[in-house]
Amino acid sequence: MKVLHIVPSYYPATIYGGPIFSIHFANKELAKQGVQIFVSTTNANGNCKLDVSTSEIVMFSENYKVRYYNETLVGIFSLPFSMHISNDIDRNELVHLHDIFSLHAVLSIFLCAIKKKKIIISPRGVFSKWALTSKKRWLKRLWIAWFIRPFSNNAFWHATSNIEKIDILSLFPNSKVYVIPNGIDIEEYQSVSRLTREQYMNSFCPTLEKNQRVIVSMGRLHQVKGFFLLVKAFFLLLNEVPNLKLLIAGKDDGIGMELEKMIKELGLCNNVFLLGEIKGEKKVHLMKGADLFALTSYSENFGNVYLEAMASGVPILASIGTPWKDIENFDCGKCVDFNVVNIKNAMKDILSGDLNKLRHSSIKYATKFDWHKTGSDFQSIYKGIINE
Repeated sequence: MKVLHIVPSYYPATIYGGPIFSIHFANKELAKQGVQIFVSTTNANGNCKLDVSTSEIVMFSENYKVRYYNETLVGIFSLPFSMHISNDIDRNELVHLHDIFSLHAVLSIFLCAIKKKKIIISPRGVFSKWALTSKKRWLKRLWIAWFIRPFSNNAFWHATSNIEKIDILSLFPNSKVYVIPNGIDIEEYQSVSRLTREQYMNSFCPTLEKNQRVIVSMGRLHQVKGFFLLVKAFFLLLNEVPNLKLLIAGKDDGIGMELEKMIKELGLCNNVFLLGEIKGEKKVHLMKGADLFALTSYSENFGNVYLEAMASGVPILASIGTPWKDIENFDCGKCVDFNVVNIKNAMKDILSGDLNKLRHSSIKYATKFDWHKTGSDFQSIYKGIINE
């Protein structure tokens, strides 16, 4: 089985966040399971270009090949991609597109339509109400109406959660939508040892005291992540549970200065710390030293960071804007609305519970999202689409 993945930017362009990792690891697992994976992408990497070969195919493994086409206008257009993508489509049995709002996506969908090539599309959260209304709302609606809908009547769709499935069906009501969540490598998280309290203090918070509990939050500092709600709720919680620290990790994406201002105005400079972006093993160390992970996002199509926290053995507080509503059924956290008092009460309830039990339950729940299962699910869907 030969599957072509079309992505405007690709691993190791991790500047684009979670989807870059999830697509790469899913493809890595599919290749292990015998599926021939070919990726057509570009060397886009934010405002610059990846240091990768654009003159030859890059071999990730025997069944996993990537072709990086040079970006003519970084983040906008690639002439080599436009010239060669038709041949890439012809050489594969199925196309899996991981994009909507780009010229690469429009060209790919159009070519699949005229060639009658079967295609499955992963919108990766761009159809959520928040995403469609927060910026360039009319342009996005027109883009979908003019460039996506006319050529996607026979397309299949992939959603990472039931929330995203609903978003897709609201725009394409007669479509076939498959739900496959992102995965995680539990062993990778379990192999990282937990830091001692002294090591944790030196790495993340020098003012942390031994008897203090730690709440960690993580995500780009953007309005959609709900950090203002979280900080206000934490302020209320401190009046009832004084020995707490809140550590927020993530690169600034527009609200960093406002968040710092709020922290100062509420007198939280000794209790709330903005750590900046943290990656790799250091991120796991940060998670594992926490007593609670809290992120009150207004909208998440999946939210890898919640799963990463649970894989690290940390109970989570999620919001109703995320697909993690069932965590309470598995005793590994709480899901709340966007009321500050309710957020405060939920954090207090988790911290006053049996944290050892919550840690064990969180790891157990995270094992449901093993990459091997994700790969098997994709392979089954691919076969079904090809044979339909």
